[in-house]
Amino acid sequence: PLVERALDALSLTPEHSPTADARVCAVHVQRYRIVREEDRLPLWLNRFHTLSRERVIRQAVVSRTGAPYTERGRAESERQLRDPLLFGAAVVVPVQGEPGCVDLLVVTRDAWSLTFNVAPETNGATLSRLYVGITEANLAGTNALASLSYDMGPAAWSLGTLVSARRLGRRRIAVSQSFRVHGDRERGRGIDGTSSGVRVERPLFASHVRWGAFAAFNHSVTVARALAG
Repeated sequence: PLVERALDALSLTPEHSPTADARVCAVHVQRYRIVREEDRLPLWLNRFHTLSRERVIRQAVVSRTGAPYTERGRAESERQLRDPLLFGAAVVVPVQGEPGCVDLLVVTRDAWSLTFNVAPETNGATLSRLYVGITEANLAGTNALASLSYDMGPAAWSLGTLVSARRLGRRRIAVSQSFRVHGDRERGRGIDGTSSGVRVERPLFASHVRWGAFAAFNHSVTVARALAG
């Protein structure tokens, strides 16, 4: 239904038999919000989610304008977009274009990307462990992830952030950065350490990519603790 609606909205016609020498001449993008009018949910829920930006969706398309059309490129583009943390639906279909051309239609429907987790553990009447975290997997519609979490154990606690960009432009570079402060719960001495990490990666994002690489830096200055008894 989403594809048919997008075809009607953009006045496009599916291309069922692309010629062997056809080239990709244009990429059309049709985005849909989480809640639609026909869903049994209030539309105001969409106010708490930023629709994925069109340029971000275009960056995931493996087939480039002017390049020969291949089914492999179409399938790879669709696979790039099928991330359940970001999209409830993602389809790439060939459509008719100018003579000698095949256009691509990219249809996406965003998924709910804001999550809140609480995981307490008790020992009798005592709260021994507690994890509280909030994560936005599609920050401001950029497909970047940002999270804040608090983790408390029997003797220590930590509070930290994680920011991860899955794709920086067309270079397909992924970057993630984390930082945490650590504290003493048992004696109440406040902050007594920090840890952080940075990772830059060129992943194997498609089957035709022959190489990938990453560089990482981590630091940890914390107090080692062991519970006796």
